[in-house]
Amino acid sequence: MNKKGFISRNKYLILIFIIAILLRGIFFTAVLNNFGDKGFYPHNSDDSEQYWELAKNFAEYNVFSRSESPPFVPELFRTPGYPFFISIFYRVVPFAWLAIVFQNIIALFSILLIYKLTMLLFHKKFIALLAAAIYAIEPTTIYWNNQLLSETLFTFALLLSVYCFVRYVILDKKYFLQGALVTGALVAITNYVRPAAQFILILFIIFSFANLKINFKSIFRHISIALLIVVSFFILSFPWLARSKILFNTYDFASSTSSVGFKRYMYMMYVNQGKDVSELDSIELSLQKSTALKYVIMHPVVFAKIHLLSFAPFLMSDGYFTVASVFYPPLEEQRVIREWSGSWNELSSYIFGHSNIEAILFFGGKAILLILNLFALFGIIYWFFVFKKYRLVPLFFIFMIYYFILASGVTAYSRLRQPVNPYIYIFIALGVYWMLKSLKSKKINQKSLN
Repeated sequence: MNKKGFISRNKYLILIFIIAILLRGIFFTAVLNNFGDKGFYPHNSDDSEQYWELAKNFAEYNVFSRSESPPFVPELFRTPGYPFFISIFYRVVPFAWLAIVFQNIIALFSILLIYKLTMLLFHKKFIALLAAAIYAIEPTTIYWNNQLLSETLFTFALLLSVYCFVRYVILDKKYFLQGALVTGALVAITNYVRPAAQFILILFIIFSFANLKINFKSIFRHISIALLIVVSFFILSFPWLARSKILFNTYDFASSTSSVGFKRYMYMMYVNQGKDVSELDSIELSLQKSTALKYVIMHPVVFAKIHLLSFAPFLMSDGYFTVASVFYPPLEEQRVIREWSGSWNELSSYIFGHSNIEAILFFGGKAILLILNLFALFGIIYWFFVFKKYRLVPLFFIFMIYYFILASGVTAYSRLRQPVNPYIYIFIALGVYWMLKSLKSKKINQKSLN
């Protein structure tokens, strides 16, 4: 009876899980059948090869290095979380496919977390099921779940951090101290997986004061929460930060945040100003972050122009052509590489430089994302002005999305949007709910008038 009751209560969520498993299974099989194990390595990045080399050395020599043979040079560019995850499966089978299987399992837990988080906020199954279903069936999400990259594990770790923070820090008054400790620890783990999130701790600290009231008890409570998040974060982060300081004289989690994130903005600003970008190669790694920040302060208008343009590729890059190419590899021959660096002169070529089926997938993908983003906007409006409860939570989500837009820059694409897709999908589900609710109310009003 209990089993029947559980299945009956959760039949639609179970259906979503079944569909998610089937779609990921089909995609996984298509990759293996058409490309073999190398199909799990994206064609436009060498990140997977680097992760694999790090995992291999982890498993075989217990060292964190990309060197192919001794002496092993310590790694600074990446953090150990994801390579360690791969190394667990490398010890069993020295191929990528087993790690990918477990990544798809982790994606299922992300679906569950999206459902639980949405139910926690709205107590409406339709909204929670729709948000979870979008994540379950969205093609590029499935694609990145099946690539040897940190996005799937990182998205889950960040989502778990957010769920814990929202439930036990923002909404709960009983377990907020435990929630703060766990949140700080989870954010630290998230950074071990991917260092792009090392500054996101600031967001958690700021929003830990979400319900602050001007009295001693409230002030003490919120300061305690913030301190516990920070202390927990740094206790878990200290070993790696100490390693970075001892070996490389820097407190960065990894050099990728400087050499990729900050240097990327410097590069784009130099291009827009017509300066010689080769000058950037002479900047020491440890100075790239501070140099970039100083340059942004000196040229705020140039930075603002580049940064505002970065919203478009982040929110509108779909990746559907890449997904289609998995099932029909000859499609790759029609790929038209069009990367927009933010120059208005290149915009025409970026939009109109497509033909044949590639053009259909390009414009079709953009149309789908435009519709979804509009629903997300409707969802934000509904949350703030109609639903009105927990309004600091959508603000937290919006700043989370903005953080990753800022970190990704103009060269953003669907992969870099993966960590914040769960929050975008919650907004989309809420927007759809509002539209259907409005249509239903309109029909009821028309019937009453007739």
